[in-house]
Amino acid sequence: GIQDKTKHLATLFLEDLSDFIVECIDEHFGFSRYAERLGTSANSFDELHGHLQKEPTYIEQLTWKILEKQIKTKRPKLVCFSVPFPGNLTSAFRCAQLIKAKYPHIKTVMGGGYPNTELRSITDERVFNFFDYITLDDGELPLELLISNTLNPRAENPHFNLLKRTFLRVDGQVVYNDASSRPDYKQSELGVPDYTDLLLDQYVSVIEVANPMHSLWSDGRWNKLTMAHGCYWAKCTFCDTTLDYIKAYEPIAAKLLVDRMEQIIAQTGEKGFHFVDEAAPPTLMRALAIEIIRRKITVSWWTNVRFEKSYTRDLCTLLQSSGCIAVSGGLEVASDRLLALINKGVTVEQVAQVTRNFTDAGIMVHAYLMYGFPTQT
Repeated sequence: GIQDKTKHLATLFLEDLSDFIVECIDEHFGFSRYAERLGTSANSFDELHGHLQKEPTYIEQLTWKILEKQIKTKRPKLVCFSVPFPGNLTSAFRCAQLIKAKYPHIKTVMGGGYPNTELRSITDERVFNFFDYITLDDGELPLELLISNTLNPRAENPHFNLLKRTFLRVDGQVVYNDASSRPDYKQSELGVPDYTDLLLDQYVSVIEVANPMHSLWSDGRWNKLTMAHGCYWAKCTFCDTTLDYIKAYEPIAAKLLVDRMEQIIAQTGEKGFHFVDEAAPPTLMRALAIEIIRRKITVSWWTNVRFEKSYTRDLCTLLQSSGCIAVSGGLEVASDRLLALINKGVTVEQVAQVTRNFTDAGIMVHAYLMYGFPTQT
């Protein structure tokens, strides 16, 4: 509509401003990422370390002013950085560097998707000039133990030096501490995200591509949840199925999911949900849809899927009736020969039928593609 076209044109104007900033003020600038190139080479810390030896850029100075204001107000003993992508890495290091320079008593921690995948074998001790700890995989228990050790760093603490999947530096050497015998929390034991201190009404919505499916990633705000931890398939040859966030499959009951949705709606006043699963299970999606309809709550939601035969016309209609507006999934390649090599578990014909079922039900579909798979021409 006209409103979307207007927002798209405004987005193009913002992108022009971004180009101006890159050319004239800070070559690393981006609205949703910063110095991404420096974070894409995890095999060496040299280039990023070299950047950090230079004076902070204008954008980094602005970022620090915002962070320091929070530090002075909150007076934390522990500051944790979630680094999901390469475009978050440089800013996290710069902020940690400035914390160490001005507030050396504050402990700093890095976790999130980037270290989970790229820093599992870290050996460069220079990293720990910036971060006291780096945690891997699910963060709840590692953070709980770090908080305990930060608040009570003495031998009488029953958790003293008993950490979970945590890198640190000891006597100039990188050490991996996984000494705690406590099991990770079950997904059913975790609470809901806390949005209390976030300025939800100040996030900018943009439409980078005039495509209603693509705009879901940037236009408007979605409450984030997962239906299941891990991937129920976990067989694709291109995927690192040894990682915990893939191999450790643990679904959450539909009733509990909708309980959490209602709690988040009450907290944020927003009824849009993006389930960020690796691949949402069809049976759980069915149960979720039925529970949403049973409670007569009005929501909009979307998620990532595998294009399984389970997505019949009837199931797609049910999902749409519960508020499902879109799905995204990996087709990867439009070749049955390559799909077999990938061990995708689907065929081109099957994907075509399933996407048709979604489309006929009024659910938008986005298919991911890859190129360069061995033997692909």
